[in-house]
Amino acid sequence: MVNIHPFRDANGRMCRLILNAILMRYVGFVVDLGEKGVERDAYLELATESRIVGGFPGYLSKMVVEKAGETLKRLNNRLKKR
Repeated sequence: MVNIHPFRDANGRMCRLILNAILMRYVGFVVDLGEKGVERDAYLELATESRIVGGFPGYLSKMVVEKAGETLKRLNNRLKKR
């Protein structure tokens, strides 16, 4: 989805929706990726870089995995408080 841009607008949001649907299905939680300020800029930069031939698609994957880890830690901390 990031690479083919099938829609006039909201390609990034659709990509994140699909990503979160897959994460929900297979690991049981979602990540908030590229939603605010500096993080959004970093996400857009990595998404653009991953489309470029010879780019570094692994960096976008790394960002997703890092955000998933942060989300999992937050969930774990909330569960410990209960």
